Amino acid sequence: MIPTRSHIRMFAPHWLLAALSSMPSVSAQDHTEHVLRAYDLTDLVEARSPGASREHEEEPPADANAEQHEAPAAPILGQIPLLNFLFKNSAPKSPPGNSPIDGIVRAVRVFADPPLSKDDVVQAVGRAGLAVRASKETHAWIHMFLERNRKEQGTIVLTEIRIYEVDEHAYSKHLAPVFEAVPHKSRFLQGKPDAQVAFLSEGNDTRRFLEGFEDAKGVSVLTAPRCAFQLASPIEITIGEQVSYVADFEIKIGKETNKVIADPVVRQLHDGIAIGGLVARLPNGRLGLDFACVRSDLERPIKTMTTSLGVGQPVTIQLPKALSTQIATSVEVAEKDIALFALPRRGTTTHDIVSVRLKLVRPDDPDIKAPTEREPIEAVPPHAHDNADEQGKRKTP
Repeated sequence: MIPTRSHIRMFAPHWLLAALSSMPSVSAQDHTEHVLRAYDLTDLVEARSPGASREHEEEPPADANAEQHEAPAAPILGQIPLLNFLFKNSAPKSPPGNSPIDGIVRAVRVFADPPLSKDDVVQAVGRAGLAVRASKETHAWIHMFLERNRKEQGTIVLTEIRIYEVDEHAYSKHLAPVFEAVPHKSRFLQGKPDAQVAFLSEGNDTRRFLEGFEDAKGVSVLTAPRCAFQLASPIEITIGEQVSYVADFEIKIGKETNKVIADPVVRQLHDGIAIGGLVARLPNGRLGLDFACVRSDLERPIKTMTTSLGVGQPVTIQLPKALSTQIATSVEVAEKDIALFALPRRGTTTHDIVSVRLKLVRPDDPDIKAPTEREPIEAVPPHAHDNADEQGKRKTP
């Protein structure tokens, strides 16, 4: 039987990982000057996996006096027809996920310098393999990126996120000058033209500005989650609730009774705020922040409609309506600086503003005990300002 492309995609990881287990990487160059290389990232993946311990990682070799050798350079194996077939231009990219290897794949796709072209492919292979088809310059960047993150294994990212609802007057007075004075064009800003990004450097001036901003009339803190996670590990924060509703009915015939059954089709939508992204250390020493935020407010009560299915009794379906906005962007930021994101307008008189502050806690810091990976620290429930004007106010530490 001649293997099809789907067969190859299904079974390639097994033999490829077998090769990866015995060498640092394998590579080949095709006629388009693209280099196809497979990286074994077992060390990075295991350090980010649940249950990984520093004690195990730091365990000395059996022979403490054994001579240490540097890893050999990546061997050139010549053409690899199966890999070249697997990573043709038409090969689909692997879908995003939340495993350690998915975080590394996502960081490479987003922050590679030079940026990936439409013909480049970055693909997770198995649990700890990375296959890349790109230019030599991109591979050089990937090598530096991986080495930089290997040196920072065990580093925890403390993330403070604050989401504000700001009326037009407060936005014009406090935030419009900030976005106009320090505009920033991110690499992949997804949203309407009014989506904006700006940065504030750490210091007394920034602290006083934020305290005055949060105390200003027309400004409410919707939520202020904090979390801790490892570098290049994808995170998801969901605040609010999943609302189930009856979207439709399916007509079925009972096998035994032969009666018509109207089976409800139940779907869900999120009412609240969802945040996702990752933070990676870039070769230039700065932090790469891949960030996405969605805010959705469900209109209540949910509207309903009664209709006939043609048989049986009339049925009622629900027609939910939500006012939502979102932003997805990738930026470089200095440690401890604050990134400000203005989400696109939702057709209301208010603005949705998100601030993100990153702080790294390194495992060799004797004065700070690093939190557990992805440890939830604090979350203020959304819509807290609905009950009282001042309930949503928070002081910036």
